[in-house]
Amino acid sequence: MVLHRRLAKLPVWTAMAAVLAMALPLQADAPPKPPATYTVYSNNGKFHAEVNLSRQRTTVYRGSGKTRQTLWSVPGWFRVAAVSDDGNILVTGYDGVNLLPLHFTGEEVLLTFFDRGKVTAKVTVRDLFPDPKQLRRTVSHWAWGDYLGFNAQNQFQVKLVTGSIVTFDPRTGSRLR
Repeated sequence: MVLHRRLAKLPVWTAMAAVLAMALPLQADAPPKPPATYTVYSNNGKFHAEVNLSRQRTTVYRGSGKTRQTLWSVPGWFRVAAVSDDGNILVTGYDGVNLLPLHFTGEEVLLTFFDRGKVTAKVTVRDLFPDPKQLRRTVSHWAWGDYLGFNAQNQFQVKLVTGSIVTFDPRTGSRLR
């Protein structure tokens, strides 16, 4: 009640700014899109991966349409996927995308690197956040960051909630910077 009376004495734009500032720390969580079959393309457009829900299989192809050539595949449907410019690497992400449950363990796999169908590396929450206090609290989850995808050098990048951009060697999953 005291806050309400104080806001009432402020100019409207100041009161609105104060209310917005209080709401920013806890952002609303949007539900994920329903699972569906989808296609992701390499940055150069020469390769694509079909993430097939009904088959529970992700297949990487060269070309498109009637001329497409199957290169390799892995079992599973992934909510997040990206294919490299040479078609050899597929990176998949966490099913919760950028949101972790409130009671996460730190062992949740945020990135899985596949090289022509073989898992070469997995990156967990703990790998990216040795100090979980760096995560940002939302209304009902912890936000960790966003998948940026492959850059011009064919390296995979994520942006953490701290503002840092982390770059990985997609062949090994090693952190470059």
